[in-house]
Amino acid sequence: MFDKLKANSLLSGSAIYLFSNILNAAIPFALLPVLTRYLSPTEYGEVAMFQVLIGALGAFVGLSVGAAAGRKFYDCGVESDEFRYFIAACLQVLLGSSTIALILALLFREEAGTWLGLNTQWVLWAVFVSAASVIVQIRLVQWQVRKEARRYGALQVSQSVLNMLLALLLVVGLQSGADGRMFAQVLTVGAIAFISLVFLQRDHLLGFFVWKPEYVREVWAFGAPLIPH
Repeated sequence: MFDKLKANSLLSGSAIYLFSNILNAAIPFALLPVLTRYLSPTEYGEVAMFQVLIGALGAFVGLSVGAAAGRKFYDCGVESDEFRYFIAACLQVLLGSSTIALILALLFREEAGTWLGLNTQWVLWAVFVSAASVIVQIRLVQWQVRKEARRYGALQVSQSVLNMLLALLLVVGLQSGADGRMFAQVLTVGAIAFISLVFLQRDHLLGFFVWKPEYVREVWAFGAPLIPH
């Protein structure tokens, strides 16, 4: 049975995606009893608001560049220089949107911190987490469209496991409270984003210092209408 499943790329790929998504969702769920034990209700609320802020920023910082790169793959092909240039445009748009978001966060960090009940430093770190998460998403989507399910699952699960281990170390081991839980997420996504860039470079998909204004406009045209969605 397992040999047949392995031989069928569609079924084996689907099984890997299913397993990795279930495990990716199960690990944070498994952390809940630990967090509710070691964090006060106020601290847990801070963690929750940090997550909400990251999710809200994702619509503006990410501009769905990962999805744009995934769609462009079918236009340019696997080994096309033009596709590498499009990935560069996606990263350039991400840099621009992240810079704008960071400037706004710096200007209104006091108001945002008061409204969300967060220390102002976490308002700024939320921008970083959102931007780094987009880089990870670009790498995952490129593996997905190339039907490299094992690499996709390995990176996704590695991120969840690292996040869990750092959270346990900082919250349980070092008693760092809400700051420890949020800092674990910052460290995790930063590390995985760096690894994602390394993999993009190794697969010859990284060409940041290439300027293609038409591709930048295409990325903006794809992502901007999706912000309300």
